Amino acid sequence: MNDYQLVSNYRKNERLRESFNKLAIATFGLDFKAWYKRGYWDERYIPYSFLYEGEVVANASIFKMTLILNGKLYNAIQVGTVMTAAAHQKRGLAGRLMKHLLRVYAGEMIYLYANKAVLDFYPRYGFKRVHESLYTIDVKEADLSVEQGHAVQQVSLDHDRELLEFYAKHRVSQSNQVDVANNDALLLFYFAIPFAEMIYYIAELDVIVLMEHEEDTLQLYDVISLQEPKIDKVLASCMKPTTEKIVCHFTPGFELKGMQVETVSDDDDALFVLGELVSPIKFPVTSHC
Repeated sequence: MNDYQLVSNYRKNERLRESFNKLAIATFGLDFKAWYKRGYWDERYIPYSFLYEGEVVANASIFKMTLILNGKLYNAIQVGTVMTAAAHQKRGLAGRLMKHLLRVYAGEMIYLYANKAVLDFYPRYGFKRVHESLYTIDVKEADLSVEQGHAVQQVSLDHDRELLEFYAKHRVSQSNQVDVANNDALLLFYFAIPFAEMIYYIAELDVIVLMEHEEDTLQLYDVISLQEPKIDKVLASCMKPTTEKIVCHFTPGFELKGMQVETVSDDDDALFVLGELVSPIKFPVTSHC
């Protein structure tokens, strides 16, 4: 075990950053290069990694978050990008990294998301699972119609960088119940990588929307606006004539007829918390790291 060297906060070290990126691609299929090259990887995202012969072979990163919970702001630490190279698994490296993070950030509010392969791992370190809520809207009951909508234009960081950076930096909170603040760096990660093909601009409503359609369901990942949006018009603009249901991947700050909330158990994106959180809760999917 003495062959492993612990390093951290190396975003400006090109060699280590590239090694980290190589492991992230192999583990999650995520290429962080576009995020870094555009200058969005800042001091809030810190990887803690074990090196073996100069290469990153295990990692657990933290992202310094500002949470909005019931109208109050809280500083928190989100753990993410937990990964170990196949040749170095079953050697306790992930456990050693978790213990290190819990020492460094002792006393902080800490949370993370885990997939079904590691649901029994995080409780060993004091984390408790919290089942999140799912908000859905029945289009017919909400009396929404595409005729109420406005033109929607697909945009991207490659062609609309200034627009998207401005909205990311100056967006207003969606919900005083559960949301995140000062989250532009992480939101720009989603613009650059996971949701790069799902970004739409509704100019008449001054809103950026992350969404995709799946048969009769609209998956609404985020609504990014500079002021409280006219949500009925936003939803109508995003819908298709065949849309019957809208799934919100965040806690809505609005109420509509036909909106339902239920507690769900998602073993592929399970929330674990060190401490207590009161349900119902749903952190925006664009705040997951």
